[in-house]
Amino acid sequence: MLPAQAGTARAVSNGLKACFTIFCDAFGQMRPEHHSTQPPEDRHNAAPPPAIDRLKQALRQGRRHLAALALLLSAAALPSGVQAAVITFDDLACLPDIAIPNGYAGLNWSNFYCGDGTDPTYIPSGYFNGIVSGKNVAYNASANPATFTITAPGGAKFNLNSVYLTAAWNDNLNVQIVASRNGTTLTPLDYTVQATGPTQVTPALVNIDQVVFSSSGGTTHPGYTDGGPLFVMDNLDISFGPIVTTNPATAITATGATLNGSINDAGLDTIASFEWGTSTAYGSTAAATPAAIAAGSGDTAVSAVLSALACNTTYHYRASASNANGTTPGDDQSFTTSACLPGAPTIGAATAGVGRATVAFTPPANDGGAAITSYAVTCEPGGITASGSASPITVTGLSSGQAYTCSVTATNSAGTGPASAAVSVTPLLPAPVPTLSQWGLLLLGGLLGATALRRRAARG
Repeated sequence: MLPAQAGTARAVSNGLKACFTIFCDAFGQMRPEHHSTQPPEDRHNAAPPPAIDRLKQALRQGRRHLAALALLLSAAALPSGVQAAVITFDDLACLPDIAIPNGYAGLNWSNFYCGDGTDPTYIPSGYFNGIVSGKNVAYNASANPATFTITAPGGAKFNLNSVYLTAAWNDNLNVQIVASRNGTTLTPLDYTVQATGPTQVTPALVNIDQVVFSSSGGTTHPGYTDGGPLFVMDNLDISFGPIVTTNPATAITATGATLNGSINDAGLDTIASFEWGTSTAYGSTAAATPAAIAAGSGDTAVSAVLSALACNTTYHYRASASNANGTTPGDDQSFTTSACLPGAPTIGAATAGVGRATVAFTPPANDGGAAITSYAVTCEPGGITASGSASPITVTGLSSGQAYTCSVTATNSAGTGPASAAVSVTPLLPAPVPTLSQWGLLLLGGLLGATALRRRAARG
């Protein structure tokens, strides 16, 4: 459940009863005193104040409770779908003091304690003076400068709109607020607060996932019986944006892909989209399908189809969602488009043979991002083709004496690329075959030559 969604009517009822109890107590009716174990910051166990002081305290508390009732009633009157986001800590049982548990108001807490500021052992101090609504306040444990964090669960982002801060003991206390977003620390904000009453600060930090508070300095307020750089917090105004998850891309081709994500609307009408580009600066936006998510839809799968992408290129993307509480980007993901077609080989020499041509070439300068699996030589006219894995490749079945132009293409996993320039070649004619008369003349010549050789031998 998101912050401050629970029990507006119950809170109003409790506030009215608190006002009634305070004034009755001030005028002498019996009211049980608060007794507690020693809290973590070693607060001073002061004696109960005189009756006139209790009356003054009751009047101050009454005004605070009435202001809180106005706040709760105005929250109840908000339009449908808008989340009240003021965390008052008044729905916690804080006597004795407790560590605020993880999950309270949809947050994780560290070193935050809750105390009842109306406990007499807190009077006088900033614990009592820092009450803005009800009677509970939060504070950082221990009397030393302390650091604590608020971390949104499940990858959610939130906005820190405002908070009331009071020094527990020291006037001119410095409270520093440092927010983070996706691991990046934002500029620290410093505030000076007093121990005599709350100061509303408005950090207006948006789309963050962690806040660190630390306190230091100051001097003990006159008349206070304890000291230390602790601060008190009340009416923490936080609003939650949508929860966004970026999922892996699918249907990846050389020129397209489908982006995927999941959006939880956090109870408000929400618009979904994707940011994408060749770096984490993105630069382009694509509407999601569905683009509009109705309040209360819960987790909704969204997608966007990209086209006209560059092949063999890495793209970054993230899902994003916006509603009345702000914009939440998901985490970055990336994909690489499929390989490009290879470039054209460089044509070499063509060597003619009888009815054939042997064509040499060199591989293309760009293989398209994938290994070349084969080459093909095509000779025209006739589209006569031969393939092979390397140069040279011999094309057979050509007509001797016919002029041809031959070119080469390369193929990888993406397909076949463009053809090279063409080279001309004319296959050789076969050797001529002698006619019958030619064979006769050859035979006669051979016989005459043999006869002449025998005569010479006889004379010798």
